[in-house]
Amino acid sequence: MRIMAAVGAAPRPCFSPALKRATSPGRTARRLYGSAIATLRAQAQRAAEQAAESLTVRLATLDTSVTARIVAGRDRVVARLGELGYDVAPSDANFVLFGDFADPAASWQRYLDDGVLIRDPGITGRLRVTIGLDTENDAFLRVSEKLAPTDLVRL
Repeated sequence: MRIMAAVGAAPRPCFSPALKRATSPGRTARRLYGSAIATLRAQAQRAAEQAAESLTVRLATLDTSVTARIVAGRDRVVARLGELGYDVAPSDANFVLFGDFADPAASWQRYLDDGVLIRDPGITGRLRVTIGLDTENDAFLRVSEKLAPTDLVRL
């Protein structure tokens, strides 16, 4: 070191090569960038978890009210179809299979002509209706009442 000082060179502090690599500007920037990314990921994860929890609560509430409405509508439709003389299959779904039609294809067309869209599932003598809004269910029941005397198989 005395020689360097004599020729005018400034002495340099002596660091180990590992310490030099660890404190180089590129490594420090990468470390800071990595730390920032990790922080952002953690914040995003927390935000996503909070949003999912909030959405789950809202969906559970919505699901309960929608399910209750569909079940009540289905029960009302099933009861009324039974009163009209239709044979109604038990259902826990949002649709009802009913009949016994002499000609399901012709009956399906009559429903359609009266503005009610139902399904012909291809089961002999049966049609299927999906439970909808109360106004839709009412329209379906009006047409069903009109068709019951003419379209059902009478034993």
